Amino acid sequence: MPALVALPPEILQSICEKGEGAAREYVYSRVERKLVRSLDIRITTGERGGLQFSVDVFLEIDEALGEDVEEIAEMASEAALEAIDREMRSINIGKAD
Repeated sequence: MPALVALPPEILQSICEKGEGAAREYVYSRVERKLVRSLDIRITTGERGGLQFSVDVFLEIDEALGEDVEEIAEMASEAALEAIDREMRSINIGKAD
């Protein structure tokens, strides 16, 4: 993967926005928007043997739903990481040309 310093801030922001969008999309596919009390998605980057992304999803929904909030948050985080991975692969493919 490209080094953190090799990616312009606009590209990193775009990648993070795609991840955030994927997480939101997942949450709203499981829970009606009006029943979500709070949704906070934090994506951080770091460099430890290559560029690393971390996604934390904090979700609060109406308790009457009986949904497993932790599972939804975890799956939303996974959806974000998958979207980020796809974006990073497309950047690598573009640089290989």
